[in-house]
Amino acid sequence: MATPFDFATSQSPPGDQPAGTLRNRRVGVLYLADRNYHSITEIAIASLLFHNALPISVHFFQVGYSQAVAAPISSFAEQNGHRIEIHKLSNQDLRFGDVQRRGAHTYVSEAALLKGSAIDALAADYDYLIYIDGDVVCFRELGLAHIGAFEQIMAAVPDFSVAAGYEKSTEAANSYFNSGVLLINCAVWRATSAFELYVERVVQHADHCDFMEDCGAHDQCALNMVADGDWARLPLTWNAQKIVSHTRLWRDAVLRHYTGPKKFLPITNWACDDREYKLLTRLEDQFGLPIKSRRPYDFGLAYWLNSLRRHGHVVRMQATIDRLEREALA
Repeated sequence: MATPFDFATSQSPPGDQPAGTLRNRRVGVLYLADRNYHSITEIAIASLLFHNALPISVHFFQVGYSQAVAAPISSFAEQNGHRIEIHKLSNQDLRFGDVQRRGAHTYVSEAALLKGSAIDALAADYDYLIYIDGDVVCFRELGLAHIGAFEQIMAAVPDFSVAAGYEKSTEAANSYFNSGVLLINCAVWRATSAFELYVERVVQHADHCDFMEDCGAHDQCALNMVADGDWARLPLTWNAQKIVSHTRLWRDAVLRHYTGPKKFLPITNWACDDREYKLLTRLEDQFGLPIKSRRPYDFGLAYWLNSLRRHGHVVRMQATIDRLEREALA
């Protein structure tokens, strides 16, 4: 288990952070998308830069295409000391043979399999890497000054669907994380030849999943296999997956992860709370991005009614969240 932590940079005042944090470490942020996910990944990047004053180095890996981010996002990044670097990856960079998709998660992009390749491409340049899925929106400052260094290969947040018992999982899934937000310890990644192990585990997983009976999450399971149960825990607010919507965690999340086939766009009143609508509106105004729906917003009425419909599920998820928070403190 890891203690709560944040990324202090070299710009932090001396003595500001306790010993053992990531102060003065090289930290980069990594996104990965194919052409179909370019637009929502742009919005995800914009939300991160918008909420974080400390300079951030963003690496945007694009699979099978090459496209600059919108000019207003690039200009904002430059004016505020951030950096956005575009990297191109090809599906030919996959080293897993003919891995066939199977199971329930067929909406997940094949580009996700290149997550390990993108991490490995940057691991020599940084002490820590933050990997963030393109369907993860940042709602407030990451608070990097409170994140402590850790010895494991990565830090993550549990997969709430598995933790709540919604998946037909095995005992091996008792320590199973969601790979939408990862903090990679680059020194350990390199020292353990983690990328080579990841490649092996993707191929192995194509034949059999140790965690779920009906599974299509190739990259997520492969990364869990690489960690082998020994991973540090990020604050739950760093990866509030959509299954926890209507809970306190979703309300207060730093990073909301819009898992599943339906993302945060187009805006739908039954799934969009006031906090989400206000942020998307601010991002549209700041960056000129085509975000808002032409349908009038009802100021959260449909979202509230939907919470009543989902009451039993919300109670179950809140109990799961409470249990995970107790375990993190144990």
